[in-house]
Amino acid sequence: GLDKLGLLPTLSSLCGACGEVCPVRIPLPKLLNRLRYEGVRRSPGVVPGGGALRKGREAWVWRLWQQIHCRPSLYRLAIRAATRLRRLTPSRLGPWTRSRKAPQPAARSLHELARQRGFDHD
Repeated sequence: GLDKLGLLPTLSSLCGACGEVCPVRIPLPKLLNRLRYEGVRRSPGVVPGGGALRKGREAWVWRLWQQIHCRPSLYRLAIRAATRLRRLTPSRLGPWTRSRKAPQPAARSLHELARQRGFDHD
């Protein structure tokens, strides 16, 4: 099952070369995409063990992201908060920041910059 595959399906770059050279035309990139999907989704119709790679906190963060991005007013509020509170971004964000500086939200959002330059889309 997927819970035993671990990260194996995520090791491919999905460039499509494996599918092109397969002598029996197995759609490998499509299958790898499906395994990745099943590795992080818990939904009806997905094979047993589906969602084994997604941790509870990660699932919560993606649900929050979905809620914010589905509601324009909530999205604008989140962007405004992120730009105003950007100095509160932690300097350590796990292993990635051992050799890199933590990213910070921009001081002004793209929408603010566009509005400032007269490209108001509202």
